[in-house]
Amino acid sequence: MDVHKLHKSLVAAFSSSHSKPEEVRSLLTKLKIALTEHNLLEPSASTSSSSDLVLAREVLEIGAFYSVRIGDIAAFDRYISLLTPFYDSSLSPSAHYEPLLGLRLL
Repeated sequence: MDVHKLHKSLVAAFSSSHSKPEEVRSLLTKLKIALTEHNLLEPSASTSSSSDLVLAREVLEIGAFYSVRIGDIAAFDRYISLLTPFYDSSLSPSAHYEPLLGLRLL
C-alpha cells in the first residue's frame, strides 16, 4: 500500500472517537516499515522531498501521542528520539512540537 494512503488511514483511525488501539498500532507498524524502506526515518534534504519528510514527522508524532494514549512511556521515549532530527532539520515548524515537548518534560 502507498505511504500516503497509509498515512491518511492512520490519521483517520487515530482521530476517530471509535478508533481501536489495535488498528492504530497496525497502521503505525506498517508505516514505520514503509518509512524505513523509503529512507524517511532520518531527515536528509538530498534523499527526500520536504513533503515526504513532513509526512514521516507526522507519522512519528501520531505514534508519540498514541503511546501516551495507551500509557506506553517507553514507546513515547522512542518516538521522541526518532523525532528529534526532524525538529532540528530545516523543515517547516510542527504544530505538535510544543505539546510533545511538554509531555516529554512531565
